[in-house]
Amino acid sequence: MRVLMLGWEFPPHLSGGLGTACLGLTRALAGLSTDITFVLPTEASDEQAAHLSLLGATPGPSAPDTHTPATPATSPAPAARPVSAAPAPGVTLHAVPAAITSPYPDGGTPLPTPEGLRAWLVNPDGAPLPTPADNGAAAHTAAAVPGPRDPYAGDLLAEAHAYADRCVALAHTLDFEVIHAHDWPTFPAAAAVSAATGKPWIAHVHSLESDRAGGMYQVSPQIDAIEREGIRTAHRVIAVSRRTGDRILETCGIAPDRVQVIYNGIDLFDAGVADAQAQSGAAVAPATLPDTQTNDEKIVLFLGRITAQKGPGYFLDAAQRVLEKFDRVRFVLAGTGDQSHELVARAQELGISDHLLFTGFLGPEDVDRVFRIADLYVMPSVSEPFGIAPLEAIQHDVPVIISKQSGVSEVLEHVLKVDFWDTDDLASKMLAVLRNPSLAQTLRDNAGKELRRLNWREAAEQCIAVYKSLQS
Repeated sequence: MRVLMLGWEFPPHLSGGLGTACLGLTRALAGLSTDITFVLPTEASDEQAAHLSLLGATPGPSAPDTHTPATPATSPAPAARPVSAAPAPGVTLHAVPAAITSPYPDGGTPLPTPEGLRAWLVNPDGAPLPTPADNGAAAHTAAAVPGPRDPYAGDLLAEAHAYADRCVALAHTLDFEVIHAHDWPTFPAAAAVSAATGKPWIAHVHSLESDRAGGMYQVSPQIDAIEREGIRTAHRVIAVSRRTGDRILETCGIAPDRVQVIYNGIDLFDAGVADAQAQSGAAVAPATLPDTQTNDEKIVLFLGRITAQKGPGYFLDAAQRVLEKFDRVRFVLAGTGDQSHELVARAQELGISDHLLFTGFLGPEDVDRVFRIADLYVMPSVSEPFGIAPLEAIQHDVPVIISKQSGVSEVLEHVLKVDFWDTDDLASKMLAVLRNPSLAQTLRDNAGKELRRLNWREAAEQCIAVYKSLQS
């Protein structure tokens, strides 16, 4: 099967979980003898292209530019080009000139990275925790919180249409049987390529505009219209959870048999390597980083975009309640987003700044480190179509609390679940895990076993079944 896959994010170009999902899915599809051409909207430099080549099991030099699309006169643009060797055998990455950086509500200036963060992440027992001053909290007060702003940066609609033009031009040079498009920025491109080539297309919905608004931002009518039109005109729709599939049926009025729920997974290749190392007695963690905290302070981790959809404000409110009863705990908020400064000010108002660490954006190595030193991971999302981070936490042997308003709650049983708004219940469950080592270990043991069935290979097999159904 030959697939033209359209996505706006792929490592190292990341702003959310979609890039991680695309990497895991394409690797698994390639392992099942599927040839994938992945088209990424970016002005990828040679340095970025070389970085992409490092993602695969068989990294190598950039491929020569053998494609010269017939670019329409109305859309003068440089030709697309393969950006690197494949991230897996059978996967080819192409960069086309378009500037879709992120369709997530965001804005403001990211918090500065705490000066002591790197030393602490590398050696949490040997380096002091960053102080509130290092953490950037002292530099921000409630008066400094930015006012209302446009939740979306740049002209995303124009960028999505520019991407569509370049994809149509590129498609005429490629051999494929089906088009697989991830989220609304790629839907106009998929529809246009389908119209130009007669090939069927699939709309893979990882997040709806109403989810991204998170109950705080106004839903963009233009984006909502593009999303709905794409879902209605696609030959098939993939939803990442039942809750997302149900919302699609409720809002878009399409036949239920056109929607297939395919859950995200975790890369068991990496998990297998870790298991093999553990069984052989090899150290999994870097030598300078212990597998767990050995001092008396517990670490509770929030990892995600600091925006309304992810519920960081509820995390802070629950943290205050925990600290009223148990003060040997540090709450780490890893990520960046439009609510970063607001939450720094809120922490000061609550009087808990000295127990909070705002890390800013973390790269993959630091994400791995912060998971390894966490005693508990919390995802209090307001509206989460799926949520890959809890799977990553479990893979790092960290107990997990998630909101019932998440798609991943449909497939995880050995985690604690709360309504995002019930901060008393969230605080109670945090305290239970932090104070009761046997509960924490039970969650670790059972969730680790559960993770085995949530793999990308199963998701890839289901995608292939959808592809084949469109060939009959």
